[in-house]
Amino acid sequence: MDLAPGIDMHSIHDRLKKQKDLLRRIRQYRNKRAAHWDMAAKPDPVFVGESRQLLMELASIFNEIHGAHDKNVWSFRPQQYHDTDRLLDRLRKRNQRNL
Repeated sequence: MDLAPGIDMHSIHDRLKKQKDLLRRIRQYRNKRAAHWDMAAKPDPVFVGESRQLLMELASIFNEIHGAHDKNVWSFRPQQYHDTDRLLDRLRKRNQRNL
């Protein structure tokens, strides 16, 4: 029994494989920062644009599999909470004052 007919698992595997280096750097960053928070750990950089692209790819894969399973149009879209926007705005203003 196929739970998501029409899905090309090799294609999805290839798409995830393309993200392997970024996932390794995210994991390395997390591990070094968590384990050595009191030291000046220098993990490989992880850029916002790369992380955003990874999230978009994962959302696309989710939509593809979910749509094939349910025969339904589903939209996975990350949404920020209003409080997060306010916090980021205040931090931005504070940074501008300190410059």
